[in-house]
This record gives sequence, C-alpha cells and structure tokens, in this order.
Amino acid sequence: MPLVYDTSGNITQDKNKGITAVSYNHLNLPYQVTFANGGTIKYTYDAAGMRLSKKVQPSGGALVTTDYLYSFQYLNGVLQFFPHAEGYVKPNGTNSYLYVYQYKDHLDSRDKALRKL
Repeated sequence: MPLVYDTSGNITQDKNKGITAVSYNHLNLPYQVTFANGGTIKYTYDAAGMRLSKKVQPSGGALVTTDYLYSFQYLNGVLQFFPHAEGYVKPNGTNSYLYVYQYKDHLDSRDKALRKL
C-alpha cells in the first residue's frame, strides 16, 4: 500500500513520493517530513498554527530556508514577494519592483496575470 495513515487520519508515509516518515505537532500540523534518500523538510509554526518557516535539506545538498512573515515570503533571507489587493509585488533588482495584477473569472479562478514594470 503506497500511503500509510495514523489514527488521526494523517499521512505518515507515501511510498510513491519516497516519504518514509511524517511527524505531526500538537496542532496536527506536519513539522518534519523524512525522505528515503535522507532528505528532510522541517516546518515551524506559531501558536495559532500559521507557518513561520520551511527548511528543506536535500540529501547531500545545501539547506534552503523559506521564511513567512505575515504575507511576506523570503527565500534564504531574500524577499521573494508580498501581496497587494489585486495580486503581488516582486523585487526586480535594486530599489525596483515588479507589480503583478491577477484577474479572476466568475468562478474565482485566476484568469490572467498582468505585469507592470
């Protein structure tokens, strides 16, 4: 059987994806995922269950850290993007930003993304 569950219904193993163990915290949120190749993913959360960080340690590779500060997302300490009312903003060089506007259809699906330089 490719998927293994615990008594709470959480996936603890996924043999199709090479996941050998998933550990959960007291809020029933995953805090560590271990892969058959030796890689791991570790998550941290605040008391309300909002994700604060994700640390990916590939087998034999460099650690990659994603930090979440409210809606701001950082990759290895470098700002990646933050949202605005109609989409998100990405840094685009020194003191320059790329504004991405996302438009949705009547089903609330993202239909178009337009960039303003």
